[in-house]
Amino acid sequence: MSALESQVGGSHYKDMPIQPVEFITKNKLGFLEGNVVKYVCRHKAKNGRQDVEKAIHYLQLLLDTEYAPEPPKTPDGWIAWKGGARPVDGDLIVQAMYRDGSVSPKRGAGKFRWLRIGDSSDILAYRIVTTAESLE
Repeated sequence: MSALESQVGGSHYKDMPIQPVEFITKNKLGFLEGNVVKYVCRHKAKNGRQDVEKAIHYLQLLLDTEYAPEPPKTPDGWIAWKGGARPVDGDLIVQAMYRDGSVSPKRGAGKFRWLRIGDSSDILAYRIVTTAESLE
């Protein structure tokens, strides 16, 4: 018996003509897209509104991770940073502007302390350094 012919905890997938896992794998969908398919397919047979809300949540995560708007930049390229996770890939070369007004040397974003603790070393803005600038 194949895994598609059995199901642990119900039959809401097994009874479908095309199971979500088949659709997800054959179309090479990612984690977020796969969860959307899973919850939309099962909502009538399992958790109703909650499954629709979960599908919407995964769609919102997809929008936030894949289609996040670019933060506004000043004419000279500075982007305000209000705290949270490091805003760019750690290998990207950036400069940081600190609360005390000083500007860091150009270096990989992973080398900065991306925390906001209320002192003069807090990063308030960052600027992505272009390839030409990094050669200067």
